[in-house]
Amino acid sequence: MPRVLLALEERPQLEELVRLLLALKLLPMVALTFRHALTLLRAIQLDMLVLDGRMLAAAGHDPAVWCALIDKVAVLGPTTNELPADVDVLDAAVSYPELSMLVRESVNNCRRRVLRRGGLEIDLRHREARWMNRRLDISPLQLRLLLELLEADGAVVSKADLAWRLFGNSSAHDERVETHVRRIRRCLAGFEGGLGVVLTVRGEGYRLSDTAGNRRRAPSESSSPLSADKA
Repeated sequence: MPRVLLALEERPQLEELVRLLLALKLLPMVALTFRHALTLLRAIQLDMLVLDGRMLAAAGHDPAVWCALIDKVAVLGPTTNELPADVDVLDAAVSYPELSMLVRESVNNCRRRVLRRGGLEIDLRHREARWMNRRLDISPLQLRLLLELLEADGAVVSKADLAWRLFGNSSAHDERVETHVRRIRRCLAGFEGGLGVVLTVRGEGYRLSDTAGNRRRAPSESSSPLSADKA
């Protein structure tokens, strides 16, 4: 059952919205504070976030952090924050029945997506990554990291950007990013052609190879699944 996080300040009859979503075969979770919502986003695989615009404005947090942790975000009501282009902004006065239908439509559209690059693909509906049609045994956080690289379409993504998108901090989590990259590489290394999929560009960050492992790497690029200093 698709899971929807409702990060909303206390609203009248919020339980009505919960019942409506359950009737549409969606599993709603409710967070009444910014900290609680962020904790849930990092700990649980969720399909959609419905975020109170007032909560976002009060938190003073970059909306890109929220969007990096989940595939679909809708902001309910006006906010002073600059929002990414793919975030839906909904009228705060929308009725709960209408809101529940909009949520179901957004979840269904998002869960149909399968992103591919060469032999690598990420199925957002089933929340899994595959290499040459073989499922990769990686964690949800590693799946999110791989998705960030895939969506960059071959461009370099810096460690700082990955740390920000995954952990909400651009400087304090370099080692955690490196650890997850190494684990992804070890998993890919178990499959034919899996070496060389995730490349390190020294001094810049990470990128996916142009031909999913069959490309000759430049001298500044490394794809070792084992060496810590090459991560």
